[in-house]
Amino acid sequence: MLNLDQIKQLEEKVTKAVFLINSLKEENNKLKLEIHEREKRITELENLVLSFKDDQSKIEEGIISALNHLSAFEDSMYSTHQEAEQAQASLPPDQPAQTSENQALADILNTPPTDPNKNQMEIF
Repeated sequence: MLNLDQIKQLEEKVTKAVFLINSLKEENNKLKLEIHEREKRITELENLVLSFKDDQSKIEEGIISALNHLSAFEDSMYSTHQEAEQAQASLPPDQPAQTSENQALADILNTPPTDPNKNQMEIF
């Protein structure tokens, strides 16, 4: 037979178990909320990483394009330099090579005079 002390002990154990169950339910709910918040943050970070990857590929494309332009510019400068050297080498030794400034001056001197009344600028 059960006595009064045993019933009180059982009641205390049941009360402790109910309290423990309630506290575990609260902790479980908090952990579920934390998991939800962390999953949300993970999704945000994944989107940010994708954005960075897209930006990185655009930056790489821009750099490659700039390098290609520089390479083409370098090639054109190199070929222009080679053409100038070949032209200078083909001149007779007694004829001086014309620099770009000399060529520009020669072009100006060889242009026919214009009508002084046409397109005249006033100087103040």
